[in-house]
Amino acid sequence: MSVHKDAILKRPSGDQVYVVKNSTAEARTVRLGVAIGSRFEVLSGLKDGESVVIRGNERLQPGAKVGIGKGSS
Repeated sequence: MSVHKDAILKRPSGDQVYVVKNSTAEARTVRLGVAIGSRFEVLSGLKDGESVVIRGNERLQPGAKVGIGKGSS
């Protein structure tokens, strides 16, 4: 599985993405593999089918309400 580079937040504790669960942002630490174009392989931390935030994620806080727009998988 892979995520767009814009979904990844560099944190002192490691790479994170925001997963959307029940219209709520949930911070998740991920372990990344190789970069493939504008995407990064995800080795752990995400499950197939989970939606991640790629726009505005740098301003999000855990527990914030989010909407889901059309995007790519």
